[in-house]
Amino acid sequence: MKQDKVNQLLQARECELHQLKTKPDQEKVRALLHDDFIEFGRSGQVYDKTDVVESCIDKGNFPQIHSENFQFKHLSDTVVLVTYVSYQQNQDNAKSHVTLRTSVWQFAHNTWQLVFHQGTEKAN
Repeated sequence: MKQDKVNQLLQARECELHQLKTKPDQEKVRALLHDDFIEFGRSGQVYDKTDVVESCIDKGNFPQIHSENFQFKHLSDTVVLVTYVSYQQNQDNAKSHVTLRTSVWQFAHNTWQLVFHQGTEKAN
């Protein structure tokens, strides 16, 4: 698959993980995350695949997250570093919870899976 097609696919998968319709779908989330997945959350918490999948049950009501400024660095044919900015919008349409995000995707088990993710609060 050409790099631009991989980039489009990974951007779609990142956005899919943020959408309300995806979060409650444990099987979809489980398929998108590699078994060795680890996340350093915006809150400072560390999560693994089980934590994220279980959060689909526990919370169920996730805020709408918007994403922009995607950048892709192909580290090899099977590993891609993705960086972007995410945010929520308040009632005045102002951006809030602006977060710098970094993900590592790996082509494994005949599909692209998220291996690592970090969200860092953006400085004002």
